[in-house]
Amino acid sequence: LEAIDRALSLNPESLKSLSLLGAKAALEERTQDFAEIRARVDAFSPSNPQFLGDVADTLGRQYRFLEAVALAREAIASDPNYWQGYTLLGSNLIRLGEEVEGRKNLEIGFDNDPFNVMTSNMLKVYDTLDSYVTVESEHFKVNLSEKDGQVLWPYLEPLLEESWDTLTAKYGFEPEGPILIQVFENSQDFAVRSVGLPDIGPLVGICFGKVITLISPDTLSANWQEIVWHEFAHVVTLQMTGNKLPRWLSEGISVWEEREGRPYWGRSQGLDLVRAWEQDKLLPFADLDKGFSGAQNSADLGFAYFQS
Repeated sequence: LEAIDRALSLNPESLKSLSLLGAKAALEERTQDFAEIRARVDAFSPSNPQFLGDVADTLGRQYRFLEAVALAREAIASDPNYWQGYTLLGSNLIRLGEEVEGRKNLEIGFDNDPFNVMTSNMLKVYDTLDSYVTVESEHFKVNLSEKDGQVLWPYLEPLLEESWDTLTAKYGFEPEGPILIQVFENSQDFAVRSVGLPDIGPLVGICFGKVITLISPDTLSANWQEIVWHEFAHVVTLQMTGNKLPRWLSEGISVWEEREGRPYWGRSQGLDLVRAWEQDKLLPFADLDKGFSGAQNSADLGFAYFQS
């Protein structure tokens, strides 16, 4: 904040600085502060689409997809030629499971800005999804390859419905469905559908609240059943809290539910915990989220899940 204040003292109309302040206020739900920051922008650039888009982008990165969608729509309404707004709108809509409208906006963005790598990547993934089959159960809609439809689905369907029955009863909450699950044969497609870029490190499953993306067990060395259970636990906790749960707590609950699902699932990292304690590397509660954002390697990231 000090750096932002210094920037604004030198240039009170620094759009980037005001966007950062606006995003922080929006994330913290300080409605009046956000309105005042927006008024400062409006004073020199009324309804500036870049400001609205920057705040929407930050909200989306923090899983606040509904708020991001609303601001992206405002940005486009302010300037229909703000092509990045269509990418922001589309990428956040597809994380809400609004595939048709999301893809339509991504296509508008790409048609007018074909050099946007993220937009191009995501549309290529939809070309892959067009070749997939769609299967459904009582609470889930699943896109997967024809091969996985034949081999995986007979095992995946009962596991999904078991996770629904078990965890909704345990938490006394029934998520809004159907839950969309997309199972990718190619890890790069999985990464692009999840974050827009082809490299997502060691992650093999991601939940956005109403959407889960997975890598096909055909390319996994990890236990795919455990991953599915873990990700559906996220569906419950994220929807219960409107996607406002701290990451460490969301991950901690999902890791806990792995072993609750089956006694032979879960992570065995007790020795890592002892070593971290001996080396004074255990993170305090206030810094648990930094275990994810500040992980230097796969081992650090894996331990962040376990400590949470």
